[in-house]
Amino acid sequence: MSGLFLSYSRADRALADRIIRGLRAVGVAVWWDEDMRGVDWQMELEHRISELAGVMVIWTPHSINSNPVRDEARLGLETDKLVNVLGGVTKPPFPYDRINGLPVDGWTGREPHRGWSRLIETVEELVVANGGARPGDITVAQAMREEEIRVKQEAIAAALEASETAESREAEALEIAKAAAEAAAQAEQQLQRVAGMGVTPMILKAAQQEFEIARAARVEADEARKGARAVVDVAARAVALAKADLDGLFSGLIDPPTLPARRGPPAAPRPRAAERAPERVDPAPAADPPPAAPVRARRARAAPPPDVQPAAPLTPAAPILVPIVAPAVASVATAVAAGSTRPDRANGAWANPTARWVVIAGAIGVAAVIVIAALTRHGPAPAPSGAPVAVAPGGAASGQASASIDKDAAALVGAWATPGSSCQDPVTLAVNGTTLSVTSLGATETGPIQPSTQAGVVHVQFSDGAYSYTLHRNHTLSVVDPSGAAMKMTKCAG
Repeated sequence: MSGLFLSYSRADRALADRIIRGLRAVGVAVWWDEDMRGVDWQMELEHRISELAGVMVIWTPHSINSNPVRDEARLGLETDKLVNVLGGVTKPPFPYDRINGLPVDGWTGREPHRGWSRLIETVEELVVANGGARPGDITVAQAMREEEIRVKQEAIAAALEASETAESREAEALEIAKAAAEAAAQAEQQLQRVAGMGVTPMILKAAQQEFEIARAARVEADEARKGARAVVDVAARAVALAKADLDGLFSGLIDPPTLPARRGPPAAPRPRAAERAPERVDPAPAADPPPAAPVRARRARAAPPPDVQPAAPLTPAAPILVPIVAPAVASVATAVAAGSTRPDRANGAWANPTARWVVIAGAIGVAAVIVIAALTRHGPAPAPSGAPVAVAPGGAASGQASASIDKDAAALVGAWATPGSSCQDPVTLAVNGTTLSVTSLGATETGPIQPSTQAGVVHVQFSDGAYSYTLHRNHTLSVVDPSGAAMKMTKCAG
């Protein structure tokens, strides 16, 4: 049961819920009273304190006067497992202020926050010391979650920009349609006046031609307006989908961890220390594991000890629609406002008579993209997003292939942490000529680097198949194995 118990006041339930979701999202097993209704949690906590990694207490103006919260905090303090979280107060109440508080004021979970980062680091120390995770598991998962949130926020911004552009094009098309309708009405009135004047057939025919031109222009402008409206609807749907994609990271149900059976009678709590340092002492680093078979990207680790729940890897984000929809919206909107929106008075026709079909076909195409993306958004996740480092142009000539391989592969050299490892036990990549060596857990495997037509992408042929490595500007590395499974690794400092 290498997890945490969360103590809070009922008045702070919203903050407690946000903290529970944030911790469980990065693989931390955490319990609170909502998980086991009808259970005397203070009695349960007293029985299980020896198994728990920590007791997290949320101190607020409400909880500092709560006797149940103080009782639970006392048990955590006496066992050296107390984690103080501050919300709306500057420090924990006496005597719990022996342990420094971690402020989370202003933290929403959607932006990086220094207090939350310190909280994650503190939690990782406790869980690692209790055997529930390896160093780096939780902090790396948090970094990957922040990157996923950032990508989704950028997608929303792009969708909003495309929507504003589409609305502007629709407004222009509406004004042109109104002008075309007025011109058609005036041409019709002129034709009626000329017909009543008994003019020559030539003059009457000219008036009829002018009316036909104006009427065709009105029809064309009205169809362009409808096409622009369709583009606005598609853009609005893209915005809604992008926002829902981000909200799904925070609003989805997170199942509580399973409460294991008690191991036996409760252990006597350790005596309260006479003096406590304000900061926790870093635990001794975990012993190095025995050598294992070489890996290209760590996909699993040794089974945890009984009743220990490993930190769950971060689930890759669902495919984002906006990078596909936004350019399509912009291109269709541009067609709406192109030369097709102005009549050519020299020949009585639209300057670009095919624009109507461009608008209609564009709107249908964008709608089809949305339908396809919606049907496949729960399919296999793609490799983690991020702009590849453009170290060599795609499709280089054969004479430049060696230089391109050397330059691309050189960018991969160094130590990398995966969700199953940390920078204390990294996966190390090294390049020797046209081969790539991967070292993990003391074992090394080498494979030849294959030519690639993609900038920043390195293909390597190992004994079990071809692997693809893509370096991103945010110092993360995406690895795709022969089965198509993707994993993101984080560059270690130095």
